[in-house]
Amino acid sequence: MTRRAMRTDLTHAEVRDGLRGVGWLVLDLSPYGSPVDMAVCVGRDVYLVDAKTATNRAGDYTMTRRQEELVWLGWPIIFAVSAQDAVGQIQERRRGTNADGR
Repeated sequence: MTRRAMRTDLTHAEVRDGLRGVGWLVLDLSPYGSPVDMAVCVGRDVYLVDAKTATNRAGDYTMTRRQEELVWLGWPIIFAVSAQDAVGQIQERRRGTNADGR
């Protein structure tokens, strides 16, 4: 069995702890070599969240092939640079709108 080095972005702990702080169940998937950092359970809904360090103003992040496969299977991924960002994006999805109005 191949072991992957567990590396997380600098914002990982803040995002995880912030989501837990609002009372949501957060499963930290980073130790398991998952293509996303965490699964967040809100009521009956599950959201895949990947914590990112803000590196550019446009918020463009390159998805890995495994992340692209998840999206193709119908699992959109939330890329968050802070706990507040993650909470806001999840709340937008729960209301049925995305930041781009779709």
